[in-house]
Amino acid sequence: MPVLIARGDEDELFSLSEAVEILQRIDGSKFMNIPFVDHAAHQESTEMFCLAISDFMK
Repeated sequence: MPVLIARGDEDELFSLSEAVEILQRIDGSKFMNIPFVDHAAHQESTEMFCLAISDFMK
């Protein structure tokens, strides 16, 4: 099953180190760190978030 781990670069609830740990534990997973947004990256940067998902699903 494909897994995309996405977080906002300024997210205080889901740290970069936590994201990297999950990435390392799930073989074949992909990671997207969205710049200039907090925890609600899908709302704060909808276009970039949707582009990341679209690219991931190809």
